[in-house]
Amino acid sequence: MVYFTVGPTQLFSEVKNFIKEALTEDILSISHRGEKFKKIYDFAERSLRKLLDVPDTHEIFFFSSATEIMERILQNCVEKHSFHVVNGAFSERFYQIARELGKEPHILRKEWGSGIYPDEVKVEKQDEIICMVQNETSTGVSIPMEVIYGIKESYPDKILAIDIVSSAPYVDINFRMVDIAFFSVQKGFGLPAGLGVCILHKQCIQKAKSLANRGISIGSYHGFLNIHKKSIDKQTVETPNVLGIYLLGKICEFFISTKGTDSLKNIVRKHAGMIYESIEDSKVFGAFVKENYFRSETTIVLESKYGSKSVLDFLRGKGIEVSSGYGKFKDRHLRIGNFAMHTTKEVEELLTSLNIFEEKSLKS
Repeated sequence: MVYFTVGPTQLFSEVKNFIKEALTEDILSISHRGEKFKKIYDFAERSLRKLLDVPDTHEIFFFSSATEIMERILQNCVEKHSFHVVNGAFSERFYQIARELGKEPHILRKEWGSGIYPDEVKVEKQDEIICMVQNETSTGVSIPMEVIYGIKESYPDKILAIDIVSSAPYVDINFRMVDIAFFSVQKGFGLPAGLGVCILHKQCIQKAKSLANRGISIGSYHGFLNIHKKSIDKQTVETPNVLGIYLLGKICEFFISTKGTDSLKNIVRKHAGMIYESIEDSKVFGAFVKENYFRSETTIVLESKYGSKSVLDFLRGKGIEVSSGYGKFKDRHLRIGNFAMHTTKEVEELLTSLNIFEEKSLKS
């Protein structure tokens, strides 16, 4: 079975060897307070910094998931007011977490499938942070980084936090223009689920300290201050996903040494072009995101004239797994995870199968 799912998705083939190495080295048995783990932590951090060009102005923290990171950001960087761009399920989740934490969030709500331009964003003076999902896994909308930089330029005093869950490590980020970027590893990194990574400017730690000093809760044990204190010694506040951190370091090293970030991006870009081009004249499938400028290259969402179930079943019979739509579009959309572990041959087989389904459906 080939997994074009949007997350978890297909593992990079090399990951199986990395797991075997971890078992051989007894990585799953070591103490997270020992020197061997500190070396694993340090290697993962250094490799990720090199891969994503993360400057020394930013720290790297490990969590269990991107959803947890949303909560930690809002606890540690917001006293009362946050601003949220909402155009899909995961940006909606970011907003709802703020509400559940008792914050007073402001919102720019857009239709699912729509992008935004900088001049649409009107942040209020009291807003402390701008929260966005750069690539919406639910809809296939990708906000170009130039748009995000434009928002930061308009509001340089606001913390800017972006979810890059389904675009990392392919999206280019200038961290001088982004205060927080976070992701989980089960998509573009092609790793098993269970690890979230938050890259944050040191000013965010100072914001957490300021809130704590004024008696405002920043989340007790999982507050940024505790996490930062442990990270200095290459440790975590609790027993972490040791295997996940080990695999992250290994896959980053693999990307750097054998493919390089440009090569990875070229693979994703090429395959996205093939998929979008293949449906241009289709009578069954169409891109959900109508404006080319906002179409994701990593999370491609198609509308299906015959719904999703029959297509999913047909593809499954061909040994291909893609994702159904999300939420209210579950039975109408197909979501294709297009990441660098997929080969051109596999993409061609996916497109051939979609064409066969279309031909059969139109004849029946």
